[in-house]
This record gives sequence, structure tokens and C-alpha cells, in this order.
Amino acid sequence: EFRAPVEVGDLLLLSARVLYTTPRRTSHASTRNVLVRPPEVHVEVVAHVARPDTNHVEVVNTFMLTFLIPNGETVKRVLPSSSDDAQRMLARMAADERRDSA
Repeated sequence: EFRAPVEVGDLLLLSARVLYTTPRRTSHASTRNVLVRPPEVHVEVVAHVARPDTNHVEVVNTFMLTFLIPNGETVKRVLPSSSDDAQRMLARMAADERRDSA
């Protein structure tokens, strides 16, 4: 659900950033079952709407996407380049941990 409407004629601007990655992981569901989770890339996409007639730009939504990397490929570790990036990364990691533990 969008925070603000996007009208016909508005420009929708999307910006994306990789917040963090997780390597391939294994966990033991039981003594016989081993769960293998593929590497993941966690991406934040911010949608802005720009109204050309008023020169007004506002954030209308933020999307959090997780991409699973198939076929045993690896992912590089992503490090934040600013304190803002670090805060976004930590908030997303905490939200993902809460989701996974529920």
C-alpha cells in the first residue's frame, strides 16, 4: 500500500540499494534433517513520486526485497558506507531476525 497516491502524469522514481548479504547457511532441523539455505541479497527500494507541474517530490513507499542466489553461487559481503547505511542495515537485519524466529 502506498503512503501517498501516484496520479496519472506523475513520475515514479525508484532508487535501490543493497543493505546486506547473507552467505549460504546450514541448520539442523533435527538429527536427520539438515536445512541448507542459499545465499541471500537484501535490497531496499524507495519509491518517490515527482509531480512535474509543482516540482514536488515525496517518498510514497519503501519496499524490502530478498533475492535468493541459486546453484551454489556465492555473494560478496556488503559493508555500509555511512552511518545512515549502517542504521538501515541493522534495522533490516533485526526485522528479518524477528520474522525468522516467529
